[in-house]
Amino acid sequence: MKFSIRTLLVLTLAVAVAIALVMKLYQSRVQQERLLARQAQLQSLRAELQAVSGSSEMRQAMADQQAMYQRARQDALDHFAILQARDSKIEDRGPGVVSLRNVPEITGLGEGNRTSFRVRIPADRQVWLKYVAAPDPPSATTERLDELAIESLQPQPMESSSGGEPSGFQHPGGYAFPLPTGEHVLTVTSNRVESDDEGETVHEFRIQFGDQVLLQSSHRSSDTSSFGTVALGSSRQSDYQPGKTPHRLLRLRFNRSQGSGPPVAHLWLGEQSSDLPAFPGLAGQPLQ
Repeated sequence: MKFSIRTLLVLTLAVAVAIALVMKLYQSRVQQERLLARQAQLQSLRAELQAVSGSSEMRQAMADQQAMYQRARQDALDHFAILQARDSKIEDRGPGVVSLRNVPEITGLGEGNRTSFRVRIPADRQVWLKYVAAPDPPSATTERLDELAIESLQPQPMESSSGGEPSGFQHPGGYAFPLPTGEHVLTVTSNRVESDDEGETVHEFRIQFGDQVLLQSSHRSSDTSSFGTVALGSSRQSDYQPGKTPHRLLRLRFNRSQGSGPPVAHLWLGEQSSDLPAFPGLAGQPLQ
């Protein structure tokens, strides 16, 4: 088959046009794919920006709520401080009168359970603060508690009535010291600590006289089901005339899940002097 020069030129031109169209179509497809990829990137960036913006707004909202909570908490604490000062005052009842009342406290602020007393000691009367850890006696008079404190000085003083089981107290006592003249605040703080590696539950407690820590101690047991503070004071002022013995202040009870009665840490005021050693926090230190 023979082609004329004109025919060959026409065919060559047609092929060139076809190739140009194919190249343009290919380039168009490439540009379209690039455009789609950039659109996807843009959408992803928009989503990230929205997430960052939402997170920032959430953080700001949480910060505002936290600030509001702190203001409300501080207002409540300031108001409670006013009530605490009002409801813990002690009036002077005359010479020789020992006065006592509970001080209102707030629990659940990370400091454990707090029980506080304000006590007024007259200049013409000697009163002792005493402590011992012992089974709860049937008659918990101050005289009986004095006897338990003296017995605690004997060898192996702290055994439960179940037949020789240790009490679990780090400091069984007894301890005592004479209260100085004037008004003072006595605070007992107790708190449960998580069980240790030996499977025993540890309860820490602290006895504090003003700013001075008299005793920092603990009770450890594998069968303590619960514990509690039994304060025997009153929200109203209690006055003890000469010849009238102040009551026991407080008991820390550590209830057992089985076995004998719970061991108890006793804290009381007494007027009988004794040979009990000083509280560990005051050993060798002058009283303020």
